[in-house]
Order: sequence, then C-alpha cells, then structure tokens
Amino acid sequence: MALTMFHFLKWRERMYDRVSALRDGRPYAPPPEDVDEFNDRELASSAQISLADSAERADSLLSSLIDVYEAVGDRRFAWYRWNTTTEAILANSYTHPHTHIVGYLKENDDLPRAVGLLETTVSVLRHALGPSGILGVEVYNLGCLRVAEGRYDEALSLIEESIPLRPFLRAVAADDSDLAPLRGLKRFESILSA
Repeated sequence: MALTMFHFLKWRERMYDRVSALRDGRPYAPPPEDVDEFNDRELASSAQISLADSAERADSLLSSLIDVYEAVGDRRFAWYRWNTTTEAILANSYTHPHTHIVGYLKENDDLPRAVGLLETTVSVLRHALGPSGILGVEVYNLGCLRVAEGRYDEALSLIEESIPLRPFLRAVAADDSDLAPLRGLKRFESILSA
C-alpha cells in the first residue's frame, strides 16, 4: 500500500504543478506519454518514503489542489483524455485512487468492498453532477463489477448508460474481457451496435 500511496502523491504533485502553471499564466508540461514505464521508474525511487509520509503529503497536496482549482476554476486543460481542469483534477485525485483501490480489492477476492467503493464513487459523482465523461467511465467500471457479481441485467443497464456519457466506451466494451460473459446476449450486442 505504501507504493500505491506514493503513486497517488506523485500524480497529485504533477497535477498541482501543472494547474499552478495554468493559474500563473505559465506554459505547463504535458503528462508523460508512456505511463507504465514512467510509473515503474518513479516507483523504483520510493523505497525511502513511508506510507504515513506519503499519505500526509498526498492529503496536503489534495488541499493545495483544491485551493488552486478555486483560483483557476473550470478551464480548458489538456491532460490525457480530459479537456478541462475539473475533469483532470477529478480523474487525478478522486477516480484514479479509487480505481487502484477497487482493483486491489478485486484482486484480493474482496469483491463486495470493491463494489461498495465503486457504488459510492458513482453516487458521489451523480450527486455532484460530475462531468459526464468522468461519470461515464465510473458507471462503466461499475457495470464490469456487476458482471463479476453475476448481475448481468444491472451490468447491461450500466454499460448502456455509460456509452452516451463517454462514447469511446462502446469500442472498449467490444473487447473488454470483464464483459466476456455478456457476449452473445442480444441486449449486449444491441448496445454495441447502437
């Protein structure tokens, strides 16, 4: 868990630096292109940082990100597939950590807690009227977990809901191994071909 918290910390640092540059009218560097290699190199340097230190710094950076966002507001901001500061900050500091924790729980056979966390994520985004692209991805991810639970009708409804919110998910769903049990179902094929 210490490595994961260090990972969150470093990505929050990057986001804070970039949004601060935007606030100050300075050019900001684009995000790293080869994320997996970049993360591997960075994580190799984390051996001396404790979980407690990483968590404290990550929390502090979250507060700083909130402050800089209040100064900047929702503005055009290119960061991977996101196009605004709102989308980028939510993805960086809310959904990205949740994605890792959900993955960890699922890999460690704690599907109920993984589902509970993702249900909370979706609920919070719905309540806050989060950007449709962010919500779409999380609704889709919840649909994938519903498949793992064997709740196919709910999974299909969630996948169907997610695609208009984030249209690229149609192509993702066609090849997603998490959705393999849905292949051949008339409703799933209809969703993919709509």
